[in-house]
Amino acid sequence: MSTYLCVIVMEVLSKILAKRIENSHSFKFHWKYDKINLSHLCFADDLIMLCHGSLSSALVLKAALDEFSLLSGLHANHAKNNIFISDLSSTISHQLINLFGYTRKLFYLRPLVRPLIQYLISNGSSTFLWFDNWHLDGPLLSKWSTRVVYDSGLPIYAAVSSIVHGDSWSWPTAMSIDLLEIRSRMPTYNPNSSVDDSVRWLPSSSGTYSASFALASLRTPQPIVPWFKLVWFPKNILRMSFFLWLAIRGRLSTRDRILKYDHRAITTCVLCNSHLQSYAHLFFECLFSRAIWTQLLNIGGNPWNGLCWNAFTDWASTYWGGNSPTIVANKFCLGVAVYHIWRERNCQIFESTQKTTSVVARFIIDTIRCQLSFIN
Repeated sequence: MSTYLCVIVMEVLSKILAKRIENSHSFKFHWKYDKINLSHLCFADDLIMLCHGSLSSALVLKAALDEFSLLSGLHANHAKNNIFISDLSSTISHQLINLFGYTRKLFYLRPLVRPLIQYLISNGSSTFLWFDNWHLDGPLLSKWSTRVVYDSGLPIYAAVSSIVHGDSWSWPTAMSIDLLEIRSRMPTYNPNSSVDDSVRWLPSSSGTYSASFALASLRTPQPIVPWFKLVWFPKNILRMSFFLWLAIRGRLSTRDRILKYDHRAITTCVLCNSHLQSYAHLFFECLFSRAIWTQLLNIGGNPWNGLCWNAFTDWASTYWGGNSPTIVANKFCLGVAVYHIWRERNCQIFESTQKTTSVVARFIIDTIRCQLSFIN
């Protein structure tokens, strides 16, 4: 779209928005821009739309977008657009997300992460007095109401620097019991006006952020699954281990799974053309995959025990949990075999190409040999 045409199109959208807002009795502007009645910003091909965090206000914006789409044929691309929601209840948040057809992403983690971040005050200029976690009791407004802000005589968006004087704390005269309690529980250290504030990541003993500490802090601890060492072990091939992980968890799209949401789907195994394609069949009841697996086991001197997929992974989790050279070779064999059998299945479905069992087995053997030589 040319620059001039883009300007004309955005002007049409602006007129539609202005008309919809003017005719609405329920629309409220974003609290930060209600004095100037700002509803949207446009720069080049970027558009930001703003409103109060209420369903009635969002409905006005949605109606304007729908009218614009009807006139122009242009539609919002959900893959490139985002909706930002702050300090709303989960009910309202879900209503807004569903209204515009978006999916909720990582912003829901913010309330979980905030308590894990602590601000160490020096000059106090970069830390919010009422909202940030710098006080011994945490964010002040999480424990006390906004009445304490009024009693202090300080703005609600005041920085901690407003109570710092030189190298000491300097609160206004206490006008309430709440303020007296806040003052009595101040940090034991003194501020330093010549140094900027710093941030400490509480889950880490060093105070430095790390992804591992963040993950451990946010997720619910779960016991280690028995097949953990079968899939994840030193010097593993990450791509192969990832596919083995998917297979053990039942997350590969075998045709029996596709059948659950598409009753017209072809269910026959593409490798042998004789049975329903399921995990138990594909690994390794299928004549094609069993021939490959048997060749691999014969090379390693391991007879095939004929177990079904779930029983075999349980058995392997018990007996292949170590890291001896033989055990590692067996684990490589399983992961690489699952990967290449699944890849051959995809090639036959999507590329209409077909390899013999001996060719696929040779690919697997070469991959294992190459990885083992790299380890040695």
